[in-house]
Amino acid sequence: MEQPSVTYSDNQSLNYLSQTYKWIDTNVVSSHKEVCKELDICQEKLREEHEQKRQEILNKSSLHSQQLSQKVTRQLQQFQLERKCLSHQKNFE
Repeated sequence: MEQPSVTYSDNQSLNYLSQTYKWIDTNVVSSHKEVCKELDICQEKLREEHEQKRQEILNKSSLHSQQLSQKVTRQLQQFQLERKCLSHQKNFE
């Protein structure tokens, strides 16, 4: 299906689907304003969705980082404990 074309002419009229509308026609101006408002609303929703997804990713990343840090801390504590035990064993020998 062919997309409708819109053309503007110098006499401030608009041709849409082979019909000509003058820009001073209140219906055209009103429709244009409504479309612009809808576009603004859609853009704002997209921004909000994008920000929400960004926050979710950031939260997951932060949680993962925290879990890795806790794991490293446990491993380090385990290593230090084992080293301490080995040191005590050597002292008893």
